Amino acid sequence: MFHGFRLQEIDQDSSSNLLEERRQRKTLELAEKEVERPMEELRQQAEDEAIAEERRRILEQHAPLLIGFLPPGLFRNMAEMSSLPENIQAQFRRHVLIQDDPDLW
Repeated sequence: MFHGFRLQEIDQDSSSNLLEERRQRKTLELAEKEVERPMEELRQQAEDEAIAEERRRILEQHAPLLIGFLPPGLFRNMAEMSSLPENIQAQFRRHVLIQDDPDLW
């Protein structure tokens, strides 16, 4: 009878040790995620900026050839269009609707 009680006690000790190890691992994982989050945000911001720059470059290069064929709402806002050269802006104002253009409403 004493032997069975001792086995249960050992089993409980090992269970509590396993639980404590899991808690520590989980705490470490959360700390690592907190450290990685700012780096991930910086990476995402750099990627968004690269995409925006490439989109602007493609529009500047190819959009003048496609005036009349481009869909309404191609430009997200007036600021995006104002980054293009003035001659291209003038052509687009005649042919393309801009989502936040005050003249549309």
